Amino acid sequence: MKQETYTFTPDNLFAASQMMPVVSDKLTIAASQDLKRGALLSEAGALLAATTPGVKASGTATFSSNPSANDTITVDETTLKFVSADAGDGEVLIGSTLADTLDNLIEALPESVTGAKASSVLTITAAEEGTAGNSIALGKSSTAITLSGAALSGGVTRVVNTTVYAVLAEDIDTTGGAKDAAVYLTGEFNADALSTNSDCDVSDCKSSARKVGIFIK
Repeated sequence: MKQETYTFTPDNLFAASQMMPVVSDKLTIAASQDLKRGALLSEAGALLAATTPGVKASGTATFSSNPSANDTITVDETTLKFVSADAGDGEVLIGSTLADTLDNLIEALPESVTGAKASSVLTITAAEEGTAGNSIALGKSSTAITLSGAALSGGVTRVVNTTVYAVLAEDIDTTGGAKDAAVYLTGEFNADALSTNSDCDVSDCKSSARKVGIFIK
């Protein structure tokens, strides 16, 4: 038997395997929102969103001049040595200008971080958001380099409001004030037809949705 395929859109909101009864009701949708059918809502009628956005830890290395041969800079668990010729693994070629050296250094940084230069300042940023980035160490042996600290800082782990209350059953625009709208309180729904704020994933909401009889498939 040929397996059917489905393209899930907000107009195909229910899962193809829908077995349980659907319960609908009215909910007051909070003001200042323009929402489409399929939006995942909190009990307050707001689109689910991250309550605390994630932030990547970062730090800086400021260069007063080109480093000297055999000077080092340490990022995370990687120590890179500056060399004047024939740079190999774990080495950074000193360029004819500081800008060239910083380009070479960016290429040699470990995968746990990214680098961006602005004049004589190299900004080093954790590849992933969260507090774990605050443990990425910085170190140096060069007098030409001033570091922002012994480690990256400012990393924040994303905290998401995943407490699902309902699924919006119709498009609603509340930019002019709160309004009542039809919602589904239970049912089986296609994940691809649901929506949340851009800083929150539908997959984050599966567990809490299941507790109120909303099943995301």
